[in-house]
Amino acid sequence: MPATVLAVDHRWKVHPAAAAKRSDFTAHTVGSLDPSAVIEDPALSLYCIDAVERTGIFVRTPPHVNLLQAPFLYQTQFAEATEIISVPFQELHELAARVRFSSEGLVLVQSTARCGSTLVCQALAAGDDVVALSEPDVYFQVQQLRDKGDPEAEELLATCTAMLFAPRAARTSVIKFRSQNIELAEPMLRCFPGAKTVFLYRRAEPWARSATRAFAVFGPEFLGLWDVIYDILPRVRSALDGAVLRPFSSPEELLSWIWATAMVRAMIMQREGIAMFVARYEELNDRPIEVLTALRDYCDVRVSADPLAAVLARDSQEGTEHSRARELVPGCELTNERLTSFMRCLEKFAPSLDPDVVLPGTFGT
Repeated sequence: MPATVLAVDHRWKVHPAAAAKRSDFTAHTVGSLDPSAVIEDPALSLYCIDAVERTGIFVRTPPHVNLLQAPFLYQTQFAEATEIISVPFQELHELAARVRFSSEGLVLVQSTARCGSTLVCQALAAGDDVVALSEPDVYFQVQQLRDKGDPEAEELLATCTAMLFAPRAARTSVIKFRSQNIELAEPMLRCFPGAKTVFLYRRAEPWARSATRAFAVFGPEFLGLWDVIYDILPRVRSALDGAVLRPFSSPEELLSWIWATAMVRAMIMQREGIAMFVARYEELNDRPIEVLTALRDYCDVRVSADPLAAVLARDSQEGTEHSRARELVPGCELTNERLTSFMRCLEKFAPSLDPDVVLPGTFGT
C-alpha cells in the first residue's frame, strides 16, 4: 500500500531539547510513494514513532542537509524537515527484514551526557566507512512502550535501528544515545548481540556544573516550563525508580536522577559481565588522542591522526544551544546551595553511589 506524503506547513516545540513527536509538525497531504523508499532514499530518515497510530514517522530533509554531521539528529530533522511520511508498524517490520544489517559493525555509545559523547561520536564518524547518528530520538518512544509492557517494543527496537541505517549502509554504524536511553542498552544487545558498547561519564560535581550551564535549568525560561517538563524529557523508567513514577520536585532532583541513572545502569551492566569500553571526561579532556586512539581500536574503526585532530580542533556542539560559546544565563549558576541540594538528591536516589566513583576498567585509571 502506498505511503501518504505530507508537506510540512508549520513546526513547533515547547523547547529545542523536547523529545521528537508527530505533533511537532502540522502538514497537508501532497501525494504518495512506495514505502520501500524509506530504506532506499537517504533524504528520508526516521524521526519518531506514533504509539497511538502505530506508525513510524519519517521526515524528508533537503539534499544540502548532512544528517550525519548533526550534533543532535532530532533537532536537525525538526528544523529542516520538508515532508512527512507515515508507515504502519507491520510494514516497517517487513521492510526491516529486507535490510542487511550486521550487529558486528554496530557501536552503541551510552553516557551520562556532558562528558564528551558528542566528540566521541564525531571522532568515530571520521573513520573510514563509518556512519554515525547522534541522538536519534525514536528510542524515547520505544522506551516508553517498553515501560508500558508493550509486547512489540523489543521488535520495534530492532526494526527502528535497521531503518535508521538502511539507506546509509557502512562497515561500521554508530549510535550515540541520549543519556536516559541507557535503559535500552541490554535490550539492544539482545537484538544485536555482536554490537560493541561504549560508556562515557564524568564526576558528579563537574558534571552538574556543566549540565547547569548547558541546559540552563535554573533559568526563567526552563523554570517557566516546569509544569510541562515531561513534554521536554519524557519520564522513562530507570533502575532507580520504584513501581510508581512520581514527578521530579526540582531541577536538582532531575539532574541527580539523570546522572545517577546512567551510572547505576552502567555498573549493573558491568556486574552482569557485559563488555564495554569505559572512559571518563577527565581523561578524554587531558589525553584526547590517547583515549580516542584506544576507542578507535576497540571499535575496530580505521581513522588516521589528521581527521582526529580536525575533530578535536572544533566545538563538537557548535551552532547548538549547548555550544561552548553560549553565555551563562544570569541566575543559572550552580550555587553552593544548589550543589548541596543536588548531592542530597543523589544520595536519596543512589545511597551507595560515590559522586567521584571510578568504574572498573575505566581507560587510563
